[in-house]
Amino acid sequence: MLFVRTAGAKRSSSRSARDGPGPGHEWFARTGQANQVIAALMLIIAACFIPWIVLLGFYLPPHYEAGHWPLLWIGYDTAELSVLAFVAWASWYRREILAPACLVAAVLFLCDAWFDIVTSWGHRDQWITLATGLGAEIPLAIAFLWLYRRLVLKALAAFHDSLRDGMVISNLVSAPLILSEGEGRTDEVKGTKGVGLHASETDRSAPTSPLLETEVDEGSGSSDP
Repeated sequence: MLFVRTAGAKRSSSRSARDGPGPGHEWFARTGQANQVIAALMLIIAACFIPWIVLLGFYLPPHYEAGHWPLLWIGYDTAELSVLAFVAWASWYRREILAPACLVAAVLFLCDAWFDIVTSWGHRDQWITLATGLGAEIPLAIAFLWLYRRLVLKALAAFHDSLRDGMVISNLVSAPLILSEGEGRTDEVKGTKGVGLHASETDRSAPTSPLLETEVDEGSGSSDP
């Protein structure tokens, strides 16, 4: 896995610096506006959930006979199996999509534990679901969340190291969004491999994954996979 700044990319950076702001700056500004629109929409949707939750609290029956029960859980477990297989594939071939795949797997296992424990509580199989939830599903979800955090932090560290901006990211919650207005340093982003934001045409054929392991020193054009 490579995260390389090439000599050609450096020359491109110096040319961009002389030419001044380019169309990339407008793109970053538009992205910042889109972030504000998305934030507003999410707040509106979240607010709509409040009366819906109150309504459910008043009108949902304490007991409900669900139909297609085998199909529900066989389908859900098949989804978990598919995500696990995809995570294995992405890890084996070192694909960038490994991080979001780990996040999806964590959510699936947390939901599995929640529904197992809540729906079986008060029944004779409650201890089995407690054992599987607390002993397998929740620990797996925590492991996937830890792996997701590690992958994203390593990617951000590699990105900021390539920019030489001195920024150290240790907390995902406070980490600034790379595609936000104010990043604006498209001249340096153009010279990075593995990020995929403004990579030049000559860089697109190279392997691009900064997530897992290797960083290559500047000036080195190749590395062992």
